Amino acid sequence: MIVLPRSLARQFRVLLRRCLQPPGPRQPPIVRLHVGPNGLEMVAHQQECVIVSQQPGKHTRETLFFPADVLADIEGKDCSATLQTTGEGQGEARWDDAGVPRCRRFDTAKPGRMPEVPPMPKHFQPVEPAFLHALAEAARTTARDGVRYALTRIQVRGRRGQLVATDGRQLLTQGGFSLPWREDVLIPALPLFVSRDLPANEPIALGRTDKHVSLRIGPWTFHLEIDSNGRYPDAENVIPKGDTMASRLHLSEEDARFLAHVLPRLPGDKEDLSPVTLDLGQEVLLRARAERSPQVSEVLLSGSSCEGPAVRVACNRRFLWRVVQLGFRDLVVRNANTPLVCRDQTRTYLFMPLDGALSPAPDAVRIVSGESLPIATRAKPKPQPETSKAQAQPERSREVMTRSQSNGEEPRNGPPGVPPTSLSSTDAEPPDPLMEAEALRSLLHDAQLRLGRLLAALKQQRRHNRALRAAMDSLRGLRLDR
Repeated sequence: MIVLPRSLARQFRVLLRRCLQPPGPRQPPIVRLHVGPNGLEMVAHQQECVIVSQQPGKHTRETLFFPADVLADIEGKDCSATLQTTGEGQGEARWDDAGVPRCRRFDTAKPGRMPEVPPMPKHFQPVEPAFLHALAEAARTTARDGVRYALTRIQVRGRRGQLVATDGRQLLTQGGFSLPWREDVLIPALPLFVSRDLPANEPIALGRTDKHVSLRIGPWTFHLEIDSNGRYPDAENVIPKGDTMASRLHLSEEDARFLAHVLPRLPGDKEDLSPVTLDLGQEVLLRARAERSPQVSEVLLSGSSCEGPAVRVACNRRFLWRVVQLGFRDLVVRNANTPLVCRDQTRTYLFMPLDGALSPAPDAVRIVSGESLPIATRAKPKPQPETSKAQAQPERSREVMTRSQSNGEEPRNGPPGVPPTSLSSTDAEPPDPLMEAEALRSLLHDAQLRLGRLLAALKQQRRHNRALRAAMDSLRGLRLDR
């Protein structure tokens, strides 16, 4: 008999699900639950990740293999469940749910059905807590679909101590880490990295074997499969060299918060690439309009400034939102054909511009940052310099980040995972419809499991009440009062 805390069952199930990239297999993975003199250990395999949970303690040696969906029934916030085999290929779990005894019978699995657990690295090197946050931001930057390049992966540069992620339209490099290997390796960008269910305030360490990068967070270890066949673009060839002859936008803190609030609310936010125009000159302006509407909305960032020549460029508002979310306050803009770049001591973020920058409109609805309410005013027309061919043409196909080699298929835009939590819910990232659909599917699945458990508890409670009434009727029939 094995005693498993129900809170651990819940956390293991949630993290196991976060190790799976959509759409994922339909069959639940096999969980190996082992207890012995060294404590309790749970292990399960997903497509490209093996999750291991180790809890200290001393127990009689015993091992049980069962489907992961059993965890969904026995999970809870308190108490423990007991699991044991009841016969050949059969097992059961028993626990108490709010005073109601519960039982879940299941088919056990044969040990041979479960892949071998990867060996632990010989050495784990501690890393900074910021490494986990960097993994989350890298996962939000990768592509959703595989193409010729392995853009669904995160490149971990051992010698340089960097994480590199790109989806073909945006690129993020994050450095300053000390890693226990020298080579560059590709690891999967899992929803796990952006999960709020990861243990907090636990020490973080990294190790590596020939086939896996092992991430240890407190009592949890995640063996991430190394993609040894994938090709990755050279980030150094994409990042522009030098900032001479370029314009530099300086965002004030107030305008940064204002942008996070107003960007998802400007017209055109439902379009595929959500374009906005950034106009840098004597004033810092943003323009947007809906695809089928002539009305232009204009945002004046009154607390920000610009250095360098005047420039006007269109870009994806989601990428501009990420500039704010990542904490950058300086943005370098060269022209309508060169990536927009943000830099600090350890990070570089860049993204490609779009075609079809909007020119000033005399009847634009202007919103001024720093004012309590948006004010609709008639914008003053500016003398328009000769626009480039890209600006004069209507919106057409957008540019994709230039790579060292041609890529026959472009990845779809949209960082995976849930929106970052550094901003309030009112400042949330413009939603990705595919992400929203996947999140809704996950919620519906959880709701279905919870509904099944609730119905089973109600049925058991009804049987309990019937048995109690029958016992009371039997006692009354004995007429013990005579």
